[in-house]
Amino acid sequence: MMNFKYYIILIIGIFLALGLGILVGISLENKNILENQQKQLTKQIEEEFNIIRTQTEQWKNNYIQLEQQKQQIDWLCNVLFDEIIKDKLSDIRVTFISLGENNSIYQDIISILENAGAKISSSYIINSSLNEEISQIYSQYSDTQDMPLTSLYQYMGQDLIFSITEGQNVNSVYELIQNGAIKNTVNIEDGCNAIILSGDYIKDKNFELLTQGIVKAAQDLDIAIIGISNSSYDIEKSTYRNLGISTIENIDSLYGRLCLVSLLCGNSGNYGIREQANGILPDPLFPADIRSIYNHEKGDR
Repeated sequence: MMNFKYYIILIIGIFLALGLGILVGISLENKNILENQQKQLTKQIEEEFNIIRTQTEQWKNNYIQLEQQKQQIDWLCNVLFDEIIKDKLSDIRVTFISLGENNSIYQDIISILENAGAKISSSYIINSSLNEEISQIYSQYSDTQDMPLTSLYQYMGQDLIFSITEGQNVNSVYELIQNGAIKNTVNIEDGCNAIILSGDYIKDKNFELLTQGIVKAAQDLDIAIIGISNSSYDIEKSTYRNLGISTIENIDSLYGRLCLVSLLCGNSGNYGIREQANGILPDPLFPADIRSIYNHEKGDR
């Protein structure tokens, strides 16, 4: 009886040992599988990271090359631009009127005009806080003392054009300059062939009336007048377009500045990137005989 129990216990022990061995073996095998999977995943991540790093380096090198090419193209464009406009505006007298003292494009435009050979016959920067000065000054004169402020702005525009054509500031303009309401940055000379009018920063109704006065007086004397603005300003909604003058809406770009020289050479139209524009540049870019246009206009006056 004892031997039978012993054998049963022995057999049970053997099976338990086998079961435990199988369990340990399976555990070890699973551990190896997990380790292999982790190694493969780590290797895959490293390979993908190396690919990304290589692509990043390539993109970085491509960006550096593109930046260098852009600098070379910009340099070439500036050289070609200077060569294209060289002496195109020789003997042409230009007046620059800026409606707003914060006009950032003023100095750039003056430099372009001078590089093209133009003579800056006069230049006015009109302060945006003009209401008090204009009422005070024009109240001294019998023909304007009872005028409403809106009419005074149009009258002042006519006085500016009269000063430009005569080569001497009339009394009202002179006093506005003395009071700081107008900055006369270039000593005024006799007459001009064209006027550049810039007013991106003015959103005042009175300055629209001033613009109307300037444009009407210039048109009455057959003086070419061009309205210019930066790309950020919607010139389609401005006073310029409604007055029927030539306009450039992207004077801060290279082709906008080339367009300015083109219009000063005798072309006309409304140019820019918006749908209502006549195009980016006039075609042809320059008239056959630029000087004859202004000589004819001067003779007519």
